[in-house]
Amino acid sequence: MSESNANPEEITTPDGIPLKVALRRTLRHRKRTALLLVAPLFVFILVTFLFPIFDMLSRSVDNKIMHQVLPQTTVLLAKWDDSTGELPNEAIFKTFVLEAQVAAKEKTINKVGKRLNYDKSGMSSLFRKTGRKLQRFDPDKLKTNYTDLVLGIDKKWKDILVWQLFKRESGKYTPSYYYAAVDAQMTADGLHSKAENKQIYMKLFYRTLY
Repeated sequence: MSESNANPEEITTPDGIPLKVALRRTLRHRKRTALLLVAPLFVFILVTFLFPIFDMLSRSVDNKIMHQVLPQTTVLLAKWDDSTGELPNEAIFKTFVLEAQVAAKEKTINKVGKRLNYDKSGMSSLFRKTGRKLQRFDPDKLKTNYTDLVLGIDKKWKDILVWQLFKRESGKYTPSYYYAAVDAQMTADGLHSKAENKQIYMKLFYRTLY
């Protein structure tokens, strides 16, 4: 039976449509009208409020620069066992040298140093220096192995902590920015609070709240 065929016992509208059916149609129409009225406001909130928040949250864990500049090096470092206390093997050093040389010529090697400098001071200058040295390097004239080549550029490359940081921050995403926001730092031994004389944000949070 169609909606327009009324039951003799039902109350109908002047045009013969059952009152219940007419009410449902009216309610549906009002709901559609209400949705159309709030749609511009919803779009406005989505574009000006929700999208920026989502973008900010995405950027807060974004770490793709490491993989973009040194793609193969980051893959090899992910497989390296840094718990042995030994430096990476020759294959990792060779891959790093060849990729860092290209990155130095493309002026992108400094982006890696800048990124790691957020976690450990001195990394920015280390990568700048390494980039300058490798830019003039000719693989065909290598007189030693790639490990000795890198270690000879700067003694900091002999520090296992530098390579552990390099490995830890080689992923496409990182929680390090959140750790820094609460004056904490991830190390090879786990998450630790920074030294009291280096803590900034927690004091500011405390002053803001109290």
